[in-house]
Amino acid sequence: MGIKKFVRIFIISLIFIFSGFYFNVNAQDVRVAISNQSMSNFAYSDITVFALSKVDVYDSTTNEKLFSTDKEKNIQITLKDNLFKIQSEDLKKAIETENDIIIDSPTGLLGVKNLKRAGVQAFYRGKFRITKSTNKKDIFYLVNVIDVEEYLRGVVPNEMPCYFGLQALKAQTVAARNYALSPRTKAYTEFDLSDTVASQVYYGANTEKALSNQAIAETDGIVALYDWDLILAQYSSTAGGYTEYYDNVYGDGKKLTKPYLAAVPDNKNQKMLKTQEDVKEFYSTRPENCYDVKSPYFRWQREWDKDELEDILVKNISKSANAWAVIPENKNETEPKNLKDIIVKKHGKSGKILELEIEFENNRYLVSKELVIRRIFTKDGKALPSANVYFEKEYTDGFFTSKKLDKIIAYGGGFGHGVGMSQWGAGYMATELKMPYSKILKHYYTDISLGTIPVIISDNEEQKIVTQKFYATQKNARLVINNKFQIGKILVKINDKEVLILLERHILPAHKFDAVDISKYIKKGENEITFSYPNNEGKNKAVRLYVELVGEDE
Repeated sequence: MGIKKFVRIFIISLIFIFSGFYFNVNAQDVRVAISNQSMSNFAYSDITVFALSKVDVYDSTTNEKLFSTDKEKNIQITLKDNLFKIQSEDLKKAIETENDIIIDSPTGLLGVKNLKRAGVQAFYRGKFRITKSTNKKDIFYLVNVIDVEEYLRGVVPNEMPCYFGLQALKAQTVAARNYALSPRTKAYTEFDLSDTVASQVYYGANTEKALSNQAIAETDGIVALYDWDLILAQYSSTAGGYTEYYDNVYGDGKKLTKPYLAAVPDNKNQKMLKTQEDVKEFYSTRPENCYDVKSPYFRWQREWDKDELEDILVKNISKSANAWAVIPENKNETEPKNLKDIIVKKHGKSGKILELEIEFENNRYLVSKELVIRRIFTKDGKALPSANVYFEKEYTDGFFTSKKLDKIIAYGGGFGHGVGMSQWGAGYMATELKMPYSKILKHYYTDISLGTIPVIISDNEEQKIVTQKFYATQKNARLVINNKFQIGKILVKINDKEVLILLERHILPAHKFDAVDISKYIKKGENEITFSYPNNEGKNKAVRLYVELVGEDE
């Protein structure tokens, strides 16, 4: 983005008086479903919770306090016939309610009896909400309602080892913050995220680490942005040296819906993997200058004899034949027989297989989607680490027949979907190459910027005054302003400085933004900025803006 000198900044000596509604966008709660001990299910019909300090129990609808109890006292909750029953040794009589239940321990942590994470009793910050399922009778969910920054403290060290280094942990923090706050289609209306790999691994307060907490504090308020929106910051363990387009993995591959999730090689001189020979060369060797080279899954190999793979494919295809991702050529055939060939039909920029054909003597199956492909080609009961794979086929000659398929060897690289940030790559970039977190993120997420969440200020009472906090590693930042409604000025307080920013009224309505250098007011460390809409700018107008960090890549 180019900076144009369309604005003038004046320090104002008048007293900065704010009136109206105060809104702090940093204070945001997320709703996280806590799964059972095996992390296989979110559904409960009964549960026992407790706290490490005094705990209060509320009716969520009336906000009435139902009762309080001391630390480490068990609170048992069951749901039957649409009625919650709450029991505790401090209650002479069970309490019953049809409404959801809030459990809060303002000065302590909350726990669930017999629920462990990382081998120890799990504890959680924030509150518990016991909320009924909207479509299953007598089933409820245990939802941890928690500030996003406290949530991250239970995520970051469980998604990335702390020995990957501070800068990698910062990159992980921003990606995880983005993932938590980005709007998406939710599988459940009762919560936003789960504590499993289906969302982000969240183990609660007992797994927090000092270095990951530092990473969270030193990226406070910072998100990754593309064209004014929070990006969906996908990440996986190991990309294998080449990331993949989002739409090749999650979309139809025909259009780019998320340009920032592009296919990016670690080595800028790496040629595109256009042919199967290119894929073979890349994944059967260890190319230079790849960032996730230290991952145990950087390169891997699987091998089957023909009969072994045939049995595996018949079993796995039978589970999913006629599904949208596994389509038989002849739908009348009940079971495939005698594996003949595996033919790759389509692959992504990273060489990831997106579509292949499995040929049997009596049928052909078209298989699409990288995760489906990984799950069909299992070895020892485990799916392939990734779909970045080349299948080498060995044949034997028959005396009276043509050659027969004898052995299949898979040469592969990477672990996971390979979209967005490679966690092992981030670790290498941080520890070996000493890259700052911003440079790590900008490698994996194309054309992004780092800054605060874009906000709107207007004459609306709820938007008159907005405050944001953010951490800056360098003393360089700018305000990015979308002045669509042509207001003349905004009032800003940056740390201790009160500033009046006069805005240029653009002739062309297509003009997208102004950029105002505010570096002179920024300090290294935690900053606070408050935007205020001037009362004399009129009604039915608004301005959108955010703080962008600059110079963080140095």
